[in-house]
Amino acid sequence: MNEKKLKIIQEASMLFAEKGFHSTSVQEIAEKSGISKGAFYLYFQSKEELVTSLIDYYINQLEQSLESLESGDLSPKDKLISQIKFQYEFVHQNKQLIIGQFDQLMMFGEGMKDRIYSFKTRLFHWVESLLYEIYGESIHLLVYDIYYLLEGIQSSYYRLIFIEDFSIDSDRLSTFIFHRIDDIVQAMMEKNIDPLIEEDTLHQVFDRIRARKKERIFPLLSAIEHKIKALDASPKTKSHLLEIVNYLTEEAKNDEIKGVIFKGMLANFTDYDSLRPYCEKLARELDIELLM
Repeated sequence: MNEKKLKIIQEASMLFAEKGFHSTSVQEIAEKSGISKGAFYLYFQSKEELVTSLIDYYINQLEQSLESLESGDLSPKDKLISQIKFQYEFVHQNKQLIIGQFDQLMMFGEGMKDRIYSFKTRLFHWVESLLYEIYGESIHLLVYDIYYLLEGIQSSYYRLIFIEDFSIDSDRLSTFIFHRIDDIVQAMMEKNIDPLIEEDTLHQVFDRIRARKKERIFPLLSAIEHKIKALDASPKTKSHLLEIVNYLTEEAKNDEIKGVIFKGMLANFTDYDSLRPYCEKLARELDIELLM
């Protein structure tokens, strides 16, 4: 990410935490970032678009922690403990923004919610794979309940952070939480507990998220097509760009959209100022990095 754009996001984050979204003006964000108000709009079309980038920035930090752990040499157990630790530290460090603004930030519609749910889906599948590595296939029917029990325990401690300004050593907390989950898993397997959450239930949730995402992708592709037709470019160039849009439209009809295809193809559009904002929105929807 461009360094100046990152600075704007970081300064805005602190202002939102201190004053609230609605009470923070673009002028204040620009001054804090060391730029003019006009320069702000070179990076973001609106304060709302800045907020979307802010959420992406935080989610990317969480995703990078997953990628780092995935490629590391830790045991599955230690990877899970490390992720619990990172999430606690992340929430603790950003509690003022989360306390004061999370509900307001969620007002930016289904796209923002789905971006968050998309990350949570990825986190779920990552934790699911670790649980299988730790406990084996014997937890197959219980893995969804185990995950939500883990999430529930973590959320309870997060509430202490928010409500009581609670703080505890993150190594101690993450190890404690893992061992309590381990106690629960061992007891559930020993007693042959029937699951509360069935696999089909979660698949239905994930299917709804994917369907909403598709509903937003097609209008963005149509907007790109419309803008291409209005470009001041040669007929050959416009024809080539329109072929790419048609290809991506067909790709978006698949059950599983391949982000790597969009990532490569959208790079053909980013040199055009009128197309770039729509490409950025598509990149956010698909959780991909836009090539410039």
